[in-house]
Amino acid sequence: SRPTPREQSLWQTWTSTRGSLVEDPRFPDEKLEYFDDDYNGAPCLSHLQYLNKDERPPAAEFVVDQQFSPDQTKELVKAFEIRRAHDSQAKGFGTTPGEIMAFKMWRDVQEVQRYEGMERVNELVEKGKRYAESDSAVQRLEALRDAWAMDLAEGSDLMEGGLYAKAQADGKANISTVRLDPEELAFRPVPFLGPMESLSVEQVIAVQPVARTGVFNTFVPQGAKEWIAMPAWAALASAQIPFAILVSNTGKLSGAGDLSQREEPATLVVDKAANTPGPGNYYLVARESSIQLAGGKGAVVIDVYPGRECMDIERNGQGTVIGRVVLAVRAPGGTGDGMTTEFVA
Repeated sequence: SRPTPREQSLWQTWTSTRGSLVEDPRFPDEKLEYFDDDYNGAPCLSHLQYLNKDERPPAAEFVVDQQFSPDQTKELVKAFEIRRAHDSQAKGFGTTPGEIMAFKMWRDVQEVQRYEGMERVNELVEKGKRYAESDSAVQRLEALRDAWAMDLAEGSDLMEGGLYAKAQADGKANISTVRLDPEELAFRPVPFLGPMESLSVEQVIAVQPVARTGVFNTFVPQGAKEWIAMPAWAALASAQIPFAILVSNTGKLSGAGDLSQREEPATLVVDKAANTPGPGNYYLVARESSIQLAGGKGAVVIDVYPGRECMDIERNGQGTVIGRVVLAVRAPGGTGDGMTTEFVA
């Protein structure tokens, strides 16, 4: 028998929509056969036609992967429409078809009537979680369910709209509050310039004094990309413009006293403002090595030397003092003696 006008219209729609998927490289060819079934797959195309050219390929693939019926496909298309209309509310939900379906379930939960109770809420939340692909989407769904559980608990039926339950929920909510002791704010932000062997003069020049303001010692980082927060030790407090560098093995330092006898990593804190050497201190020094670089210039080697030797180095024009080594910070338990800091002096 000849097809009815309605049947002809359906086939035209299916052919047109299927054809758009055939031509779109974003839709896998091997999944097209799902829509060849006149009783389940092809009718899904009647709903997919309403999606735009960017939405249709991922939505159609989702339909195939989930083995959706026409009714389920209709709900998916509706989910896309809801997402478009309420995108500002979709915080925590992604833009994949699964996340869009999860967002629809999140919206549907908010339309649940009180007489339907938690059973309906749980049904929608679990359905949304099945489609959700991100932890944030799951968290938003579960948070909404928790809010409903609070709203329906403990006498919420005593007042219209669950006002009693909302008051109860507010009473249960809590913001942890602490008062800081002065020593808990006793830290100092120090620019961290990375490994000593890759330290450059430009990095040191860029280091600036850090001003902390307000009751919480806020500060604006300047002059370095990385920073380290250090306890306000007395030795650190004496530094005017400190910066920190990493020494991978203190045993390789040329003249750092006892520190050179250790084989362990440490962070050195250097005060670039104290660059006039004197006996009794140790200093970070940049010296020109015997290794010749392109152009006949010697490579720069950075190391630690005692103050008296630094005076000779500068007097003889053999190097430049970068700053005084204020502190060597050892890793916890570096030698098993329980010490984490040690002065270099």
